[in-house]
Amino acid sequence: MTETVRQNGFFCLDLGSSVGWAYGRSGDVLPLFGTWHLADTTLHGPRYVSYENELIAALERFKPVLVVMEAPLHRGSHKGNAAAHLALGLVAYTEGECFRARVQLREEHAATTRKAVLGRGTFAKGTVKDEAMGWCMANGMRVSDSHQADALVLLRHTCGVQDRLKRY
Repeated sequence: MTETVRQNGFFCLDLGSSVGWAYGRSGDVLPLFGTWHLADTTLHGPRYVSYENELIAALERFKPVLVVMEAPLHRGSHKGNAAAHLALGLVAYTEGECFRARVQLREEHAATTRKAVLGRGTFAKGTVKDEAMGWCMANGMRVSDSHQADALVLLRHTCGVQDRLKRY
């Protein structure tokens, strides 16, 4: 059986070696969400290709009006150069595919998103993932990892921003 998807919503991405994604529209009771586990390798090329394939398929399936990705951390915040290169590469692929699909793309900083949804932007070391997952569970979204939780927090923030914009 083929799942019916309400198109023209918001597609949110938590970029990393595993990519959390969430798709929905304002007022949806339960958004769609998942995790893309990129190629398990130390080489970035296979990871970029697997990410690009997943992103192209998602843009075709959902036909979002807006893609929102968590803004990448500055280079010094990453655990080494490899993580920084991966993050910036994923951003570049996202920008390219959104351009190709003619979809608006926006970045949001994690602290801004967390403050709006979780009530504060900074957390004690090692606690933010649990906070995001707890928020999801409390709101009926049975996430299996923190990547999904981060994408859902980003989606909730995006819906709130878009709702406020519609009022003006």
